[in-house]
Amino acid sequence: MADKENSAGEFDLQPDPRVLVMLGEINLDPWRCVAELVDNSIDGFLSEDRAGRSVADPEVTVVVPTQNVPSARLEVRDNGPGMTVDVLETAVRAGWTSNNPIDSLGLFGMGFNIATARLGTKTEVWTTREGESVWHGLEIDFETLQQQRHFRTPRLIKEKADSSQHGTQIVITQLKEQQKDWLAKSHNRSSLRRNLAQAYSSMLRSNGEPISFALTLNGTRISAWQHCTWDEERAVDTASHGTVPAVISFSYPLPERMFCNHCMQWRPDDAGCANCPRPVDISPRQRIIHGWVGLQRYQDTKEYGFDFIRNGRKIEIGNKDLFTWTDEDGDQIEYPVDDQRHRGRFVGEIHVDHCRVSYAKDRFDRTDPSWLEMRNLVRGNGPIRPQIARQAGYGENNSPLSKLFAAFRRNQPSKGSSWSRIICVQDNDRAKSMAKGFRDGEPNLQTDELWWKLVEEQDDKDIKTKSTGADGEGSNVPGGLLDDDQSTDGSGQTSTGEASAEDGGQDGAEPGPGDIDRRQVFSLSQTYSLLLTAQKINVVAYEAVANDPMLAAEKPWNLKLSDNATGTYEFVFDVSHTAFGSATLTPLDALLAEIAHLWADYWALTQTPHAFASILAELRETYAGEASLDPIAVAEEAQQLLSGLALAIAGNCPEEDRGSLYDDLPASLQKEVMEGLAANSVTNISRVLGDGAFLQHSPPSVSRHVVASKPNLVMDGEFWDFPYEQLDYLDTSLTEKVRAEALALLLNRLDDLIWVAGRDSSHSISPSREELLRARMSIQLLVPARDPVE
Repeated sequence: MADKENSAGEFDLQPDPRVLVMLGEINLDPWRCVAELVDNSIDGFLSEDRAGRSVADPEVTVVVPTQNVPSARLEVRDNGPGMTVDVLETAVRAGWTSNNPIDSLGLFGMGFNIATARLGTKTEVWTTREGESVWHGLEIDFETLQQQRHFRTPRLIKEKADSSQHGTQIVITQLKEQQKDWLAKSHNRSSLRRNLAQAYSSMLRSNGEPISFALTLNGTRISAWQHCTWDEERAVDTASHGTVPAVISFSYPLPERMFCNHCMQWRPDDAGCANCPRPVDISPRQRIIHGWVGLQRYQDTKEYGFDFIRNGRKIEIGNKDLFTWTDEDGDQIEYPVDDQRHRGRFVGEIHVDHCRVSYAKDRFDRTDPSWLEMRNLVRGNGPIRPQIARQAGYGENNSPLSKLFAAFRRNQPSKGSSWSRIICVQDNDRAKSMAKGFRDGEPNLQTDELWWKLVEEQDDKDIKTKSTGADGEGSNVPGGLLDDDQSTDGSGQTSTGEASAEDGGQDGAEPGPGDIDRRQVFSLSQTYSLLLTAQKINVVAYEAVANDPMLAAEKPWNLKLSDNATGTYEFVFDVSHTAFGSATLTPLDALLAEIAHLWADYWALTQTPHAFASILAELRETYAGEASLDPIAVAEEAQQLLSGLALAIAGNCPEEDRGSLYDDLPASLQKEVMEGLAANSVTNISRVLGDGAFLQHSPPSVSRHVVASKPNLVMDGEFWDFPYEQLDYLDTSLTEKVRAEALALLLNRLDDLIWVAGRDSSHSISPSREELLRARMSIQLLVPARDPVE
């Protein structure tokens, strides 16, 4: 090894200018490049705020090109404090930062160089502080830097008209061809706006956290993206957690932890930093995890999950990691497990400022102990499913997510419960459409009032169904078979109708609805649209009595124009009319037929007629989807119910008897159990056989056998409210006979579920309509009386 004392000179280890060009090859989405530059502006605001010198009306302005032309440029400017000349000189150096990653989002350095190099080949940075008479600037021109083989670039100065002005401006020119092409497309600029609205939503609100600032894109202010949650005043009572609100806020101050301000890493103590070869500054830092989890007003297969936030910037959006529990058997998804379509509605915002993130700022570091700390606080350190937690030996889980799960895990009420008990709209497509109106800023949708009216309306309908044994007063339709409020994609807003009074409606001479004995039906009151013709019609629906003036001559329903200016129609129907005493006709069916007839008549007078059949087919596909008999959807419903049955059997069986659930099976079914465990890669065989968890991995025929041999585990309200042991006629033989008949009826319905659950797209012969109707009815008749794990 050479002697350092005898060295002949120094090596120049300054990076080659091509390093900056190579940074541009790092894959970073266009919107994240823009966000990196916005982050630098926010850091300036944050720095001033922490120093007690908050910037008045902080604002960041982004301007992007709208055409792919050689002169295209991208600009980000702010009214922050600005930088001194010395700070500007070092700010753009690759890898430089003037602060630590715990308190800051960007602060120039590597993120700045990656973003600017990714976007273009020439960047100007201008900055000025209050009281200065000029702007100070520099230019980074990659081609010039490579030619001159050094990083030196001249200082630039330009006059400013107002000495009180302050801020920083970044201008990128000579944009790369793929970036110009991307930005020139309007849908990409819309995507950029949406991503920025989501990423900075925590700070774009008037009560922003940790600060509030304004953000504009091409002259238009970006509004904060909002979660469409139920009001926090909505709440339900639970046996395990008491009253649980629809939105649960939390704040967990954590013990201080030592932080090395040199290598910018958390240290276990104040004895020093093992990463740094010389004495460094180590100081204690405050840490806190806070935020909220809550209930969305609609369900979706993708639009749910938690947003994880660092210093106000959302790093991960709609993340679902907290819904998974991991043990020796692997990952187990715990939510959503009660919806056959795997739709969720749990959302939230969780601030974890002290946890490390990736260089692209798209993911928190899962190896950082702070991540596990947050996970245990928000969801607990065990399963959120109570029965699974008890079986695994965990104690009571009082975490925010556990409470939310206990109260609102289901998207459909169990038998004997209600939609208001789970705070859920039955017509989910309608709820989703209204959520779009909420985010579009429609005034009447900014509170959850209309959603709640839909909930109450369905509860009233269910009560009426149970009291009359029919779907509405005087109707013979079995409850829930073809519900009249199963519609999709209605917006709930008023819009101008395309049809006029000549198209079949009459400008109403009847008294207004306030003078007539009517009840508005919110599930049918919405805007109906047709992609085929781009038409829309706004309908206000009412359930009326037989003597309603709009129902002359004992008409079962009527649709008439009530407001020509807005194109609003009134739809009035008499649910007691014999026309609705059918399993194939509901008020929704009647309304869609009327709209189709109205539009078909309108188009018949034009040169491009559209057939009544085509119009009605699209309307039914859009607004009556829930009434369709989709074999896959019916099979998924059956599978979900059978999964709940397996949980209920194990949960209701006394702990000391759970081992007998497997031991009492015939050899043929025991073999099927083992095959199921092998197929699901279950390795802890003795545990799952001993606690009954094997049923979750076994064919449903195994659960059926247990029901047949041990009906007391699932009947008499244990899972289903069908009586069994409650049946006692003071005569042993008569009682046994009646109980056997009750059990046989239950098993017949269960066989329907097992049959349809076992069918998938691989079957060459599709089930008939009658078979699907029978299976659907059996599913509805076997809705549990209570959740299997409560």
